[in-house]
Amino acid sequence: MSNRLRALSTHPSTEVIVVVGTEHNDNGQFTLRVSGDGSARVTQQRAGETREYSQHLDAAALDAFGKTLAENEFTRARTSSMPREPGDTPVRLQLTDGGTSQLEVDIWEADRYQDKQLAAILRAAEALIKSMVGDDHYP
Repeated sequence: MSNRLRALSTHPSTEVIVVVGTEHNDNGQFTLRVSGDGSARVTQQRAGETREYSQHLDAAALDAFGKTLAENEFTRARTSSMPREPGDTPVRLQLTDGGTSQLEVDIWEADRYQDKQLAAILRAAEALIKSMVGDDHYP
């Protein structure tokens, strides 16, 4: 699966999904969907309202994003321990191919402070989200 991520632009049916945040906290929950066909979409859910953002990524940007994910083992199994600190939020990492889930990982945002690879994955996703929604709409 890592090779598919490294050359994401050559796999149009592959989709990377990253979900961060909580709908009723701060600026809400953000779902980033990046497909190998270059489409990038963000859905922001906040206090019962939904906003949609989209843009097209060229092959170089798409492959750079995929390379970052591959180099930081996006497809590695990850688990979170309990209990969590108050205010911690869930994170979902998902990879699909042709609509079929290849990977689903549900963990917690604070895990990024012990897992440098997870931190790099979330930074890459957050940078893309911010570029699409603007700094005013993303925490």
